[in-house]
Amino acid sequence: MSINALNLLYAVSTLFLSITPISAVFISINCGATGTLTENSIQWVDDHAYIKTGQPQEAYAPPSEVLGTLRAFPTGKKNCYTVNVDGGSKILVRASFYYGDYDSLSSPPTFDLLLDGNHWATVNTSATEAVYGLSYEAIYTVQSNVTSVCVAQTLPNQLPFINSLEVRSLLSSMYSHVDSSRVLLLATRAAATANNTPIRNPDDVYDRIWNPALGSLSLHFGLNVSSNDAASVAVKVEDNPPEAIFHNAVTTTIPTAGPLRASIMLDSSSLCLTEAPIYMTAYFSEIARLGSNQKRSFQMYVNNHPVSSPIIPPYGSAAEFYLANTTASSNTNFTLKPTADSTLFPLMNAYEIYTISDPLAGGTNTKDGTWRDYQRYKADSVYCSSGPGTCVYHQHTLGNGSVAAPTPALV
Repeated sequence: MSINALNLLYAVSTLFLSITPISAVFISINCGATGTLTENSIQWVDDHAYIKTGQPQEAYAPPSEVLGTLRAFPTGKKNCYTVNVDGGSKILVRASFYYGDYDSLSSPPTFDLLLDGNHWATVNTSATEAVYGLSYEAIYTVQSNVTSVCVAQTLPNQLPFINSLEVRSLLSSMYSHVDSSRVLLLATRAAATANNTPIRNPDDVYDRIWNPALGSLSLHFGLNVSSNDAASVAVKVEDNPPEAIFHNAVTTTIPTAGPLRASIMLDSSSLCLTEAPIYMTAYFSEIARLGSNQKRSFQMYVNNHPVSSPIIPPYGSAAEFYLANTTASSNTNFTLKPTADSTLFPLMNAYEIYTISDPLAGGTNTKDGTWRDYQRYKADSVYCSSGPGTCVYHQHTLGNGSVAAPTPALV
């Protein structure tokens, strides 16, 4: 594995300037629904303005009201939603799926998900969606004035469907260390939440979903969640995380004899089994005002190789570390290890891991006429299939429940 670019970004006193999108987009589409609804402080609209094909259906025992409706597509190889956006703008797109035996066949389908005519994911609704549903998220720079999200039938008698589609504008300065022709595909986004509830809008104005890093307040592998005693945290780092992720941190209070040796290992199990290009970012803020004889200092290691200078979390402000232009797999170890002069264990507030797509092909014609072009593009590209350990997918709930992100381990 080669590491060509890595940086530690501290923004303690320097204001980071960014450009606001010309026309901010914050659209939440409740597929197959009639009218609007508000859930988790987000207003959802029906999908009539975004698609003309398919049939509205209702799912059985959905985990949230939004996932209770869906649009299924019994005709057409490919069916697409189109949303107007500013050409050249950066957006977050999230598509969610919950089968819920809507057709009373007890046969959850497998089908493809496309983004602007490019293969995004193979959606296997039997993999892990039985309780919470599946969610796929992408961040990319739009090449035209629309973004299209399509579902495509790939197997006989397995009809594609979709429950919800979300589009959010991002600042152009965010996630900027990846070429604009490529897409960031979310593998993991986790934060040290104190109440086992995901952090999202309104705490995160971009509505990224930060799942609990531990899943509960109980001790996991020697790790726990500690609250930040700073009254506020000044967040002036490049990828604009919400202040809410700095209210708590994953750390440990396990004493050790002799040299400090406890480390935090980040979970990479949602990456592909084979190595693929990734973008990773982690966020840090000291949770206590340290005494003169205390020091918290640690480094990021990838497979036991240091890839950062010493990270010293600032108190009352935030630091960000990013790693780009490297490859990783589900077997890659990302570890925070204390430096020799540290008197305290490492901590971590939050982290994100994305895989990086191949360069995007041109936009899509949302009609079936481009099906052969899509098939040709898919055949020429390498993607992971759906399923734990072999693909990049992200699971969360849109309702009142929560889903634990992979738990960091103490090593």
